[in-house]
Amino acid sequence: LKQKVLQEKISIEELSRLTIDLCSAIEVCHAKGIVHRDIKPENIFYSPLLKKYKIGDFGIACYLSRVTEEKGQPGTLTHMAPEVYCGELFDYTSDLYAVGMILYKFLNENRVPFLPDYPEKYSPAMRNQAIHRRLHGEAIPLPSIVRKKRGKILSLLDMGKISEQGVRHLAIIAAKAIDSDKSNRYASATELKLELIQWQRLYGGIES
Repeated sequence: LKQKVLQEKISIEELSRLTIDLCSAIEVCHAKGIVHRDIKPENIFYSPLLKKYKIGDFGIACYLSRVTEEKGQPGTLTHMAPEVYCGELFDYTSDLYAVGMILYKFLNENRVPFLPDYPEKYSPAMRNQAIHRRLHGEAIPLPSIVRKKRGKILSLLDMGKISEQGVRHLAIIAAKAIDSDKSNRYASATELKLELIQWQRLYGGIES
């Protein structure tokens, strides 16, 4: 994924497809009782032949029913759900949170919540403070894409012909996926996936 992003900008429609593919992947994993525990851009791969995105690196994945099988520190701090950071056991919703964080960061110029909007610079201390605020339950702001004026150059995304309403709707989906309150998030990968498919039908010109 990182190589693809470096080579070309990803359209908003492509971003929705990426997130749907990730939801499909964790649907399969969760149906088999597997939690990945470290979903992040470095562990996402793109198949040019199939034009599909896949999740790889199951090095710290485990079967949820086999607690004694857990190995290593779960997750990466920038994609970790607050409740996991606070000591709750990693579960299926934690994988889904990480998918939501990937979507959010794409819409936020690859920045975690609470950092200043790109291209404003930030220090390591500001980044640590931003991670602290998210992991300690502060309400998540909408990603910066909603504050970009039409025609403004974005470093990661090609806005294409998606309306401002469509962009805002996708930003709301992303913020909900990583809401500080677990009960406000999407309950399953299927729920998020269906929301994104509906978004595609409304704004992306995709029929199915």
